[in-house]
Amino acid sequence: MFGWTKKSLLQFHPDKCFQMSIRPKSKPQCSHIYQMNGEKLQYTSLHEDLGIVIDEHLTFSHHISQKVNKANQIMGLIRRTITYLDEYNFKLLFVSLVRPHTEYGNSIWLPLLKRDIKLIENIQKRATKYIPSLKHLEYQERLKKVNLPTLQYRRFRGDMIETYKILHDIYDNDCTSGLFELKWTNTRGHKYALKIRKSNSNLRKHFFTFRIAAVWNSLPCNVVEAKNLNVFKNELDRFCSTRGLMFNPEIDFLDTYFISTVLKSQTQI
Repeated sequence: MFGWTKKSLLQFHPDKCFQMSIRPKSKPQCSHIYQMNGEKLQYTSLHEDLGIVIDEHLTFSHHISQKVNKANQIMGLIRRTITYLDEYNFKLLFVSLVRPHTEYGNSIWLPLLKRDIKLIENIQKRATKYIPSLKHLEYQERLKKVNLPTLQYRRFRGDMIETYKILHDIYDNDCTSGLFELKWTNTRGHKYALKIRKSNSNLRKHFFTFRIAAVWNSLPCNVVEAKNLNVFKNELDRFCSTRGLMFNPEIDFLDTYFISTVLKSQTQI
């Protein structure tokens, strides 16, 4: 690294650089001390990079807690500022000011722990109760009235959109080459079917490139082979809506086997 910095005439300030050891919780902290320009780098267990807080175990619980607090603060400000919220005004304010805090970079920090999933979903669950005409309804019914999908579905949808962009070369090939391997099979399915990777690590199997393959392969041809991104989004929402995925907060989107089975099914769940 340091040879590269000299060659590129790019210098780093030791006081602004940190050392972090990415490791399982069962393994001890790295005892090796790294140096830069003769100065020891300070060790940290948390560091924010491009707005995402990375911890040494890659749980992202600290990042999620930080973003949930921020979203709740903004929702509280909206509640104190707007004297009356109808369905239209609520959706406009929530989608533009609150929800982005729960979605930025979520392909990276997608929550694995049930408590983190619930913590994020509770933002929208509590916020929809602020609508006087809907507060007597159950959460799922409130979502249907406002036409707001669950935040879990939004994260699933974001994964599918990223996969579509990569496979349809919307991103620069130099940045995305090697992320996926096509299955190349003559059996039933679409031409963008992905080879399913296996991992013995529970954490790694939930990484983006691992978790999406089975679900993506379960989507029909008219969805994955959509002519452009907007058509893909509309077809995906239409297809998932008929299977009850959009507004049901009880569905576990981390269970890729269950989701892929639902997508293959021709009946509503």
